[in-house]
Parts: sequence; C-alpha cells; structure tokens
Amino acid sequence: MRFLPLVLLPSLASAAILHVDSTAGPGGDGSSPAQAFEDLQDALAAAQPKDVIHVAGGVYLPSQSADPTESFIIPNFVTVIGGFKPGLTDGSPSPDDYPTILSGDLGKDDTDPNSNYIIASSDDQVGVNSHHVVTVSGAADVVVLQGLVITAGNAVPAPTNHAGGLLATSSNLEIDNCWFRGNQGGGRGGALHLNDCNAEVVNCDFAGNFSAARGGAIGTVSGTDADFINCLVRGNKSVRGGGFNFNDSTGLLLNCTVSGNNGTTNGGGIQAANSSTVTVTDSIIWWNLGPSGSRANLGSSINEISGAVVTSSASSIIENESGSDPDFESEFNPANAPDTAGNHRLSRGSPAINAGTSSANNTSVDYAGNPRVSGIAIDLGAFETVPFDFHVDDTAGGANNGTSWANAYTTLQPALAAALAGDRILIAEGVYTPTTATDSFEVPADIEILGGYPNGGGTRDPDAHRSILSGDVTGNDNNLDGNFIAEGWSELVDPNCHTVVRAKPGHDLTPTNVFDGLVITAGKADGLPGEEDPTTRGGGVHLDLDGQPTFRNCLFSGNRGADDGGAVFINLPSAGALPDQGPFFESCTFAGNRCTDWGGAVALFGGDALFEDCEFTGNDSRNGSAVAHRALGGEVLFRRCSFRGNDNISGGSGGTIFTEQNTLTDLDNCLISGNDGDGIVLLGAMNLRGLTISGNDGDPVAVVNLGSLVTWNSVFWNNTGVFSDTIGGQLPTFHHSLVEGYSNSASGFANNGNLDGTNAANDPDFISASGGGSAPTTSGNYRLNFDSPVMSVGDDAEIGSGPDLDGNLRISGHTVDLGCYEYQLPDADNDGISDAFELAHTSPASTTSLNPNSNLDDDPFTALQEFAFDLDPNVAEGTAAAYRIAPLPPSNPANPFRMALIWTPNPDARHHLLITGEHSNDLGITDPWFETASGAATANFGGLPGEMMIQVQTFLPQSPTQYLRLRIEK
Repeated sequence: MRFLPLVLLPSLASAAILHVDSTAGPGGDGSSPAQAFEDLQDALAAAQPKDVIHVAGGVYLPSQSADPTESFIIPNFVTVIGGFKPGLTDGSPSPDDYPTILSGDLGKDDTDPNSNYIIASSDDQVGVNSHHVVTVSGAADVVVLQGLVITAGNAVPAPTNHAGGLLATSSNLEIDNCWFRGNQGGGRGGALHLNDCNAEVVNCDFAGNFSAARGGAIGTVSGTDADFINCLVRGNKSVRGGGFNFNDSTGLLLNCTVSGNNGTTNGGGIQAANSSTVTVTDSIIWWNLGPSGSRANLGSSINEISGAVVTSSASSIIENESGSDPDFESEFNPANAPDTAGNHRLSRGSPAINAGTSSANNTSVDYAGNPRVSGIAIDLGAFETVPFDFHVDDTAGGANNGTSWANAYTTLQPALAAALAGDRILIAEGVYTPTTATDSFEVPADIEILGGYPNGGGTRDPDAHRSILSGDVTGNDNNLDGNFIAEGWSELVDPNCHTVVRAKPGHDLTPTNVFDGLVITAGKADGLPGEEDPTTRGGGVHLDLDGQPTFRNCLFSGNRGADDGGAVFINLPSAGALPDQGPFFESCTFAGNRCTDWGGAVALFGGDALFEDCEFTGNDSRNGSAVAHRALGGEVLFRRCSFRGNDNISGGSGGTIFTEQNTLTDLDNCLISGNDGDGIVLLGAMNLRGLTISGNDGDPVAVVNLGSLVTWNSVFWNNTGVFSDTIGGQLPTFHHSLVEGYSNSASGFANNGNLDGTNAANDPDFISASGGGSAPTTSGNYRLNFDSPVMSVGDDAEIGSGPDLDGNLRISGHTVDLGCYEYQLPDADNDGISDAFELAHTSPASTTSLNPNSNLDDDPFTALQEFAFDLDPNVAEGTAAAYRIAPLPPSNPANPFRMALIWTPNPDARHHLLITGEHSNDLGITDPWFETASGAATANFGGLPGEMMIQVQTFLPQSPTQYLRLRIEK
C-alpha cells in the first residue's frame, strides 16, 4: 500500500487537525501528537465538518465491549488519514511502514497467519466480529478515507447484511489507498456497499472478501455512481459477481485488475444487473471463475442481466472477449478464494505493458506508488511496470544477470534481449562486438543505451570511459594506437560485421530510443557494390523503414559502406516537417568513414533528419564526402555543424554535401572548410543562413540541374572555385552575404544588402584561413578579427536557429555578423565589459574585477553603461563632451515635451541601452514618475563612427509644471 498525496478541497484549507495514536494513553484531547486521542472513536465524536483526523499506525476496534453493532461512523465532511508514525501524527503518513488497521475482530481471536492483525480471508474470522467496521451515512459533503486497512467485518448476521467492511448510504466519498481484507456480508458487497452514493475509489486493494449473495468485494445499488481507478480486486468470492455486483448503478473501472475472483453462479469478475451501465477502460479481467467453476465462458469475466450494459475499451484485456494472457508474475487460482495470495504485477513480457490510453487516467501513481506512466504509454491494469536499468561491463565477475554493476552482463546482447520499452542499458567502458560478421546489435523500441561509465560503476563520463560498439568481431583490425577504435576505414581487416547497430526486427525505433555516449566503429558494409542490399549500406548504423532514434555525444569512426552511407544509412518514410520528425543527431562526430558511392559518413535515402552541433571530418566518398541527401521529398536540417577535411574520391559528382533533386536542405550557422572538392553539390532546394564556406578545393556551391539556392548572412570566400554560371540550375539568390567574385550589381545579388565580392577591401579577415589548394585539411580559424567588414552587416530577421557555431549569441553587436561565427570581444569573465576596458580602468589591472553593475563614481551610469558610453567608471562624468540631453522641436505643436540623448559610443561596445521617457508633475515628490505614452526606445550600437541620438516624447496632455526625464538602463 502506498500513500497518494491528498488533494484537499479549498474549503478544507483551514480545517482543524485531530490526532489519534493507540500508544498515547488515555486523557488526550487530540489537539497535538502529545495530546492525541487513544481511541479513534473519541476523535470521531469530537470532529466537526472540515476537520482532518490523523491516525497513527496501530490496531483500532469499533467497540471496546465486543458490541458487534458498533461501527466507526464517519461524520459529514470529515477526512480520516492513516499511516502516521506513532508519536509523529503531524508528520507525513507512510501506510506501508505504519499501517492503520480498523479491525472488526472484537474478540481478537481471528486466525492471523501473518501475525499482522490483518486477516487474509473471511474464512479466518472466529467469534464475534463487527457487523460494519466503518459506516458513512447521509454525508452530503465529501468524506475522505485515506491510507487505512479495513478488515474482519462480518455483516452476514446483521440486520443490514451488506458489507462487513464499509457500509455507505446517501453519501459522497473519496477512498484512497485503502485495503479491504477478509470482510464478509450476506447481501451485496462483502467489503464495500454503496447505496445511493457518489464515490471515487483510487489505488485500493480488495482481497479475501466474501458475500453470500452478490459482490464478493463490492456491491452498488440505487443509482450509485462509482469510479474505481488503479484498483486491485482479487481473491474474492460470491454467488453472483465474485469481484463486483452493480445493481441499478453506474460504474467505471479505469486501470483496474480483476483476477482470481469466484462467482459460483455467474459473473466471476463482474455482474451488472437492472439497467446498470459499467465502463471498463485500460483494465484487465482475467482468470475469474463463473458458473460451475469454469473460466471458459463469458460469464467467468462479465455477466450482464436485466438490461445492464458493460462496455470495454479496445485496449482492455478481458478473458473470453478480448486480448491475450496478461502474464501476471504469479496468478492466483480463484477456486481457492477467498484469499489474498498471488502477485498481479505484470511480467516483463506482458502484452499489457504500454498498451493503454495514457490520456484516460490523470492519476500520478499506480496502485504500488510508481509513476502511472513510465514507458511510452500507460500499462493496463493497476500496476505500471517500472523501467529497469540493465548493466553491461565486460570486466564484471558476478552473477552476469545485469541487475547491478557487480552482477553486470559482460556482453551487450543479453541486455538487448531482455530490455523492454522504457528500460535503460548502462554500458561501462570496454569493447563490445556482435557475435559474428553477419550479426548486429539489434535494438528494441523505446529503450535508452547510455555509455561512458567506469568499470564497476561510478560517475558517467563518455570522454574518459569509452564504451565502444565495434564491428571488429575477431579483434584483428589494425589497432596501432591500442584504443580499439578504427580512426580510418583503412584499419579494417576482414571479417567485420556488415552493420554494427540496427533495429530489432519488427521494432520501429522512436525518438525515445536514445543512444548516448557511444563509439560506433569498424562496421564494414562490404557486400557487392551496386546490389543496394543491407550488406552494402551503413557500416555503423542501418535504419531502413524502422526508426527515428536519437543519437547524442556519439563518435562514428572508421566505418565503411560499399553503396550508401559509410557510417549511417537512413531510409525512412517522409513523415513531415522538422524538427519533430526523423533521426536526431546531437553533438556527434563522424570521422574517418568511407562509402564508395554515396555519403562518406551519412546517406539519407528517405525521410527527414536533423543534425545539431555535429562534426564531419576526414570522411570520403565519390558523391558527398560527408553527406549524401537523396531522400526525395525529404528534409535535412544542419544546425551548428562543421564539415572539415573531407575528401572526394574521383569519379563522382563530388561535394562535401551532395543533395539530389526534390530534396530540401537547410544549414544554419555551419562551417564548410578545407574539403577536397566542392563545398556543396546542389540538385535540390537549399537555404543557407549564417554559413561560412571557405578554403575548399572547388566551388563553394555547384548548383546543378533543377537546384535552387537562397542564402542569408553567409560568406563564400577563398575557395579555388567561385560561384559562376549554373549548370542548368536556378540562379542563386543572395541576401546580406559576401560571395567572392560577385559584385553587388550581379543578378540575384543587387539590392539585397550584399557586400561587393569583387572588392578586396571586403576580405572577411578571418583569424587564419586555409587555402583550398591544401585540402583536405582541418586547419584554419574562421572566426573574425575585430573590424572585419562582415561584422554587423547582416539581416537580423534571418539568423537561423539558436546561437553561432561556438554556442555564442548570434547577435552580440547591433546587427548580426556574416558567417558562422559571431565576433566576440575578449571578455574573460563574460560580463559584457571587454578585457581591454577592464584592464584600462582597474588597479591593479584585471580582466575580471570590474563589476558591470557597480557605480564606482556615483554618476548616472553603471560600469557597464560607462563602457557603452566610453566613459571612465572611476570618474564622475556628465559633461557635454560625453553626452548631452537636448530639447527638440515638438513633433506635435500641442506637445512641447520632446527630448533626445546624444552621445559618442565606445567603438568596442557590443551592447544596447534601453532608454525610457518618464514624466512627473513634481519631480516624483508626491506624484511618482510614470512612463510617457511613447514608452521606451532601444539603442543598439557598437563599432559605429560619430554621434548617436535617441529621442523620446510624450503625447499625454501636459500640465504647465510637468517634467520629463530619461531613464537609461542596460
């Protein structure tokens, strides 16, 4: 039993709390744990509407005189919460540790095989027992019962022979996390009877109860409307309706498990009668006995009579009606009911796992207190299967069952075979290979594989602890550096597996399939070239119509393909617009991979894909030395990716990136440099934002056939070729870009904010550039020197997605820079003030000691604002030489209040000021300063010559004494 936090109605917020503790001794008034009532009956007698009663763990009897007619009668609008630690009833309840037992065993002589004062079966009752352990009657407001065990009630001889456990009439109830054990009745409901009630029953267990007539556990009558959510109803017995009997009632079973119940005449699980309507959603009704002790007919699960209707969701498992064996961990034979035996949690291979409709159930936890949805969807029944962490460590010496680092699997294959949706596989450093060259690591859907753990467990660090998934199945590859990673495809020596990682047959990988911190190396898809079968595509990863997984922090190194994709082959149905579709590669490196034909690192033949913060270096192929995008109708997006030192094999169409006709490719804030061959061979459509393409031995972009290109804020410079006449493609369109060899009067280039690429003065002034003749190379630094002509000349409306290639803000000055890197002033402490300014105005000189929010000279500006105005932060200033506030001619003759701030900015400053006009009738003495109607204006500046001016004004009717001021903020 687990405690579900109670959500109190707003009117309960001011309720009094009464304390009950069986160990307290007599004389308490319930006002505190130290003054707790010893007997629950005393608290119930004292309770007023809205009061909350905290009951410590212990055994509480309705009568101290063995009077079976006495009952715990719960007053209207009172809440009873059990499970508190004795002496600490003002703490947090924990019913598992401190069960609060409301028992009908007045003679304390019932059979108690577990010695816990909770009987397992109604058959265990001996002597005199309470007719009804708990009674609620006429509760117009909500009565809440939470964290209680209600046991050993016997209503068989009572005048009202329903429900030995809880009898409720004409009331509203919430029953949370309660156990009903070993109760019996002679009418409807052995444990719970609801007559003309509205009730919500959540996370409750009904087991070992009996009714001589109907509803071994639960009976409802006379218009009752009851919802049962995450409830376990098991091992109960009656003549009709071993678990439930609904009569003239409305009921909902949501994520309930009904099993092991016995309805000797009809309705082993549920009987519904007299126009009752019952809805069964995401529930399991399995192995209950019906007529003649049979489980083979419809009546063993559900029996409908006298116009009653029971409807069930398609996902529910109902024996003899829908679904297959739910595979409980330990079933209970209902022939032995009433009893509490059995374990109705789901085995790890159960078809009920992830089979429900998550939106139907809004509870946070299941019956056992675990998160209600832990996999890709809610499980059927009362129990959610808890995701499991499997451990893999090739140095482990324990039981080799994956349950811990000490007992880790020593190979990856058994972990993959055991994992279910929602599970994780944690891999320690080491080398793991498929069994033979024809095998792969076959990954089931919806699991995570995390590498980078040290041997024996510990803090995960994929860089320090390499988890290597290798295709070198015999360990004979050339491994001169001893790291077991193929740095290049030439290190591979047969035999190697064709593909290292692929989807398990019949499994569609999803974005919740996460591969993180792995090295995937030495796969060799070396089947016959041109055959285009799985043995020629994707030496590292092969995704063919079976997945959209996520790869993070992975290294794909030294893999080879004969046809398509040296490291990764992707062929998926095109599913829609990015970024929500397609495989996702984040912070991955593709190095030293080769494919003879298409895509040295990656070949995309179908679907969409997203690459973010990835590096492609030292890969080679005939067509697309790094990437070949041939997915007709597909879209690929590259964000902050670098393509450096890749090599084209002669004989193909070339290009570091090759895109086929009818494809769409977007690149944001990417670098393509030092590659042997054209930067891009473009037959499809492409949008470039914030690109730097430089130092390649070929054209920056070759637009071919129907290819079309649009660029913003990009630099194409110092390649051995230039943009020229397209070969049947569409004329590129450039916006705010610099293209070597293109004048700003060229077609597609004029009037779009472009720089003149025929003017040597517009050399972008990279820190260090590499000439295309030295390709393939990874040398060169394509960040900008200060005062580069491509600084602050871009289009802010087209900056692409996220930061620049270094992860810095895409706009650090007043306008975005061209290319993939935004210029950053040297700023050691990243506080917005340049190192040079801090060194000039601190003593002793320091690049980190000037606080940007300080005001050392008590003038109108902070240190950061002084930097912006190029003022000394240690000297109070405000002279006309530094800045001035000037009146301006009114824009409205009726409004003379118009002012401007005029100053000369610091050429090093790359910030903005927020300048707000405010007005007051008496300088804020009694009339506060208010913003003028024109609001605020923002000045962005940096590196601009001459004075700057910003003005504010007010359009409000002015009194003769009104004042206007300017407030200057960062």
